[in-house]
Amino acid sequence: KQTSEPTKVTLDPREYQVAKKKLKKAVVEHYRGLEVLNNYRVLNLVGFRKALKKFEKVTKLPALTIYMSEKVEPSAFSSGARVGNMIREMEEIYAARFARGDRRTAMKRLRLDSRMKSHYMSVFRSGTYLGLAVAALSAGIYQCSLQHTRETLPSWSVLLYIYAIFGMPVLLALLVGVNINVWAHERINYPFIFGTFSVIHWMCVSLRFTELDLRTKMDPRQYFEVRIPSLITCALAVAFWLSFSRYGPPMLWPLVWLAVVLVLLLNPLPVGNFRMIGGCVRLDWISQRFMSRSSRWWTIRNLAKLLLSGAFPVDVRSFPYYYPCMTHAWRCMGDLRNLSQLGHPLLHSDFALSDASRTVCEAFPGYEAGKYGSGMVSLLCYHYWIYSGTPRQGSSFVFFCFTESLSSLYSCAWDLIVDWSLFRSHAHYPLLRPDLIYTSQIASYYFAIITNVLVRFIWVIYIPPGGFSFVLRSVIAGLLELLRRVQWNFYRLESEHLGNMDQYRVTREVPLPYTLEYLPDMSDDDDDDWWHVTCNLLGV
Repeated sequence: KQTSEPTKVTLDPREYQVAKKKLKKAVVEHYRGLEVLNNYRVLNLVGFRKALKKFEKVTKLPALTIYMSEKVEPSAFSSGARVGNMIREMEEIYAARFARGDRRTAMKRLRLDSRMKSHYMSVFRSGTYLGLAVAALSAGIYQCSLQHTRETLPSWSVLLYIYAIFGMPVLLALLVGVNINVWAHERINYPFIFGTFSVIHWMCVSLRFTELDLRTKMDPRQYFEVRIPSLITCALAVAFWLSFSRYGPPMLWPLVWLAVVLVLLLNPLPVGNFRMIGGCVRLDWISQRFMSRSSRWWTIRNLAKLLLSGAFPVDVRSFPYYYPCMTHAWRCMGDLRNLSQLGHPLLHSDFALSDASRTVCEAFPGYEAGKYGSGMVSLLCYHYWIYSGTPRQGSSFVFFCFTESLSSLYSCAWDLIVDWSLFRSHAHYPLLRPDLIYTSQIASYYFAIITNVLVRFIWVIYIPPGGFSFVLRSVIAGLLELLRRVQWNFYRLESEHLGNMDQYRVTREVPLPYTLEYLPDMSDDDDDDWWHVTCNLLGV
């Protein structure tokens, strides 16, 4: 006699929430794929009509009505009933499962806002902030250059170094705005690229889905105001002027600026927001991007992931670009006999290595982790050479030069061959690739190759015994690395955009909480199989 007892299924609430988020992202992405398919159907119908109208105009033969009724309309793609039913079905599923039955909320989250908006006030406010920053910075530089200020201000050099450290991420934020404007002008689909962080290495493709939502993308002109680079630049310039103009304690104003930035970015409290009304600034509860509570929590969560990079994946949204620049800025601490200063220069390499070895290198194991690992070893050798006090002919110095040269060569090869996809065969221009986007600036490619290699070897600036101090050398090296990073952004996204175009990638591949064993394994090269499966799904 057998007794059947019901099996108890225990579900972890955290796993359930993670699975629900994955399914929600998959539903949204599938809905966008259906919209793209429907738009493609409409585009083909319009194309047929326009081509037939041109044919009628040239030949004077009435072919539009006959050809459309006999050839085009009987085909499967002319009728949008099947795709329309699938779109409505996905809307109902999303409203029932993720919007508590509210169809209006579901439609607002699913559909992208395609309305054209003007951003005159955003440009005006950003220009006002940047204009005030230029004026305050000019006044601060004048006060700083006075001989009287140097003699009466004991912390003159310390203040300059502090503002140089604070100014690097601020300058980088402004230059990223330049990146965004250039990408928009050249029609590079950067929102899709940042939504799908794909790493392409020859024939290996690894797609990683992030939480960057296309619904929240902004116009490039909004970036300077909404993402606060113009505001914090103005505040930093004013603090710089106040410090050297001796309004209050000079060391107070950098701390005030840092507190303001932390409040803007990391304050979890539901405080109000500043909004321009009638030419006046007042406190408003209407959320803006840089002051909304959700944006601040987003920043806090990703900073936590960065600090715990060994346990959580670190992607493009949580990896701050200014860490490579700060590495050089902290090299100058090497002349201090304090081993605790070893921590900060290794942050960038440690975070990147732990995440690269965990997720990014699944497509090409060990290669990118080797790049960041060589950077860590070179930094350790640099500090060992500085702290040991050996001359520039000692074994520690030779080992430092060897590891730095190896790391620089590795990084240069990775930048040019993997990230920028240069040195391809059958290219119209030597050393480049067959397809280029910045066709009006061909010389900029060769300039970028040369400067990227030179800045990768910027560590030689620390070798000469005389001349400038370590502080000034580190600031110069950090500034050059910052500019190299901004230059790297232009060609990295160009390469990624061309890869998406070559593979006809218009939707993101979202990881699901379960496996689909019944679907065939289709790669980007299996065009015939993909075509047959698509035709079967559409009933062609």
